[in-house]
Amino acid sequence: MGEYAPTPLKAQERPPHGAMKAKLVSIDELRPSAYNPRKADPERLNMVELSLRKFGWLLPIYADVNGEILSGHQRHLVASRMGAKMVPVVRTPEMPVERRMGINVLYNRATNDVYKNQSSADMREQLFSMEGLFDRITALPDIEVDTPEWYPVLKTKPQSVLRLIQLNERWAENHALMMAGQFRSKGLPSMPIVCTPENEVLNGRARLTFAAMENIDFIDCVVVPSSVKEEVKAMMNLLSMDFDIQERYADLLRHNSFRRRNQKQTILTPTFLEDFLRNFVSSGNRNGAFHLNDPKHIELWKQYYGNTVIDFGAGLCDKTEILQNMGVDAIPFEPFLLGPDNETIDTEGAQALTARFLERVANGTQWSSIFMSSVFNSIPFYQDRVHVVNLVASLCSPTTKFYTSAISSESDRWHNHAQGDVKKGHDTISGGFPLDYEPRIIVADVAAKPKVQKYHTPIEFKELVLNGFKTVEVFNTAKNGLVQAVGINPRPISKEDLVAAIEFEFDLPHPGGRRLGMVKEAKAAFSQRLGIEL
Repeated sequence: MGEYAPTPLKAQERPPHGAMKAKLVSIDELRPSAYNPRKADPERLNMVELSLRKFGWLLPIYADVNGEILSGHQRHLVASRMGAKMVPVVRTPEMPVERRMGINVLYNRATNDVYKNQSSADMREQLFSMEGLFDRITALPDIEVDTPEWYPVLKTKPQSVLRLIQLNERWAENHALMMAGQFRSKGLPSMPIVCTPENEVLNGRARLTFAAMENIDFIDCVVVPSSVKEEVKAMMNLLSMDFDIQERYADLLRHNSFRRRNQKQTILTPTFLEDFLRNFVSSGNRNGAFHLNDPKHIELWKQYYGNTVIDFGAGLCDKTEILQNMGVDAIPFEPFLLGPDNETIDTEGAQALTARFLERVANGTQWSSIFMSSVFNSIPFYQDRVHVVNLVASLCSPTTKFYTSAISSESDRWHNHAQGDVKKGHDTISGGFPLDYEPRIIVADVAAKPKVQKYHTPIEFKELVLNGFKTVEVFNTAKNGLVQAVGINPRPISKEDLVAAIEFEFDLPHPGGRRLGMVKEAKAAFSQRLGIEL
């Protein structure tokens, strides 16, 4: 049996055919990331060990130049308990921690040949329903740890992409192709594919299809015996741990979900208009029924919504500016205000905007309407949404109305995430995929800044708003896929719930470990407004 010497932890050079070769390093030179979004369970860890004992290393660990693991945590853990001294590793560049968190999700998702609507729970169910699979794998001979035979991934060879794609069915869905493409677009080392000696691809069909689409000549292949192809295919594509993003990535998801790199609106969006229009334009197409340059329309709007309003979750403050230009006393609140680059959260700017908002809270301003446009899509966790509803309700007088909207479960966008096909001209190129911690939650932009979106049914949207309002009317807007709600008769919010809401909303996380940091000021303002000590 041969022995291998450790390779120093340093960036690896890219071979001429475009892949990056795995090299053996001491297992002790790697360290798991503190934020790994997968949660291991003993049953599937045993399956990982079974795979390593019977098939060896078919894919490498991916770790940065400092030894932090980005992909392969469970295999590293299992190899350690198996007594392994050496593991195959491919290096990624040094990156900020928030970028590494996104890359971690990308590698985890791109390992398996899966469809966008397959969750890790779906994969587990399919794997454990395969009759006789584990008995067949268990009956195979063990490969001795730390021997040359234990590292098939070190024997990768470049194969013709053209020949492989001619012999294998192309991957048809765009989601997995997007995942494969992210490696190249982000300058990351890609993964090899796993195939038989007859060039049947067992794992990596999407990676192969992407290579063919990009006219790449060669792709690295790890070859396994044809006698175990079904077993390898099942373990490579269906053995995956559940995501634990809701805990490990909580603050990252909170501030990433409010990125708004887009153009400012020059018209009022449906949240600010739809309830008004459906009462004045009872049928037909309401598009174009309201004109900002028509004084009569503006006057009717003010009669309906009032002159003093909050734009809660104002984003770029573009709708606030429109309202102010209409002569409305509109105050914005945006805890994730973007800076001049339209991309980076401006903590100081958000604090200044919040201070101006709290001045109006403290002086007892009575608002006629509070608007919240699509914020509930961007808030990744249910309890966070309840905090926001409670906060809004505490700002309302008995006559204040709360108008809010969210992208619904009836929208084409959710249909494409859930079904993975095309509907009404919408494509499916989004890299988003569903998470298991709550119904109709997807995470996208995984390689850059993981972003969660929640899609609401009319019933759950109504139940959400009912946390803060006694009466809630919900209606769908078919043309734009929104579910909208109007809340009236605010509920009394307990002191305990209000304090929890303030401590959440006015100390929201910002990138780089920063926070909004305005809890003290907010408690003082709400205390003055409500006449209680918070």
